[in-house]
Amino acid sequence: MNEQLPAIPEKELYRLREVCEYTGTQPYILRFWESEFPQLAPRTGHRGQRLYTRRDIDLILRIKDLLHREACTIAAARERLQKELDAGEPARARRPSGGGPREPDPNPGALERRVAELERRWRAAEQALAEAERALAREQERRQRAARKIEALLGHLETLGRHRGC
Repeated sequence: MNEQLPAIPEKELYRLREVCEYTGTQPYILRFWESEFPQLAPRTGHRGQRLYTRRDIDLILRIKDLLHREACTIAAARERLQKELDAGEPARARRPSGGGPREPDPNPGALERRVAELERRWRAAEQALAEAERALAREQERRQRAARKIEALLGHLETLGRHRGC
């Protein structure tokens, strides 16, 4: 994820379109993140438009970093962001300035842990599927036995009907 984002000019408030451009996100993503991260609460202008501060932009970049680069879940990102804010750490956007070198990953192994978790969930899903297939096979067997019994009973009834002269 080595995208080059435009420089953010210093001003008091930024409109949604500008924030999307500066952060490389889409408006629907920002609206979703506002619903998931209580720390992100832009002001509303007199016409109902969202107005963001520089702090909001830094939060958005940090959220994006947590979700995309560090592969956190939304819940984990929300928790980490809150801990950082409680500790007084500013939302630090890992944004290369002037195309310089990237910062070292502060959470090495996060991606590997996420992959391991996904693999564990995949194996659990495969086991659940195998158990469901076995249960289906048992149910089909049970139905086939019932169908054979019904056919046998019908054969007996037919035989009885012939003996009675029906």
